[in-house]
Amino acid sequence: MIKTCIVVVFIVRFWTIDSFGQGTPCDSLYTVVDQMPIYGKGNEDILKYLMKNLKFKNPCRPEELRRMTWTINKQGKMIDIDVIGLDGKCKTDIIDQLKQIRTWTPGRLNGDLVCVKMIFPIHIRPSY
Repeated sequence: MIKTCIVVVFIVRFWTIDSFGQGTPCDSLYTVVDQMPIYGKGNEDILKYLMKNLKFKNPCRPEELRRMTWTINKQGKMIDIDVIGLDGKCKTDIIDQLKQIRTWTPGRLNGDLVCVKMIFPIHIRPSY
């Protein structure tokens, strides 16, 4: 019985670490590093990607959106994605869309790969 409980606890712990986009945990988290994470060839590529692919579905009110945050881990994956200013299904839809973004070039501090928290302010006005 004890072995079964240990296996179940291990499986649940493993599943919760890898689910929700968490991936490999970060030992330290930075907001400014020597070399910031890069998507594609630079900032223009992430802006183009978001403008082309980020879709706001009804009844989302994108004018309420203030900022998106995520962490780029040492493997270049987006983890801990959050959307500040929205909740419910709208927030979930946008997070699901952000999870589709391909791998980044990870950040570096003193030559070592590090996890970097990215804060992306955004203000989207409805088109008329």
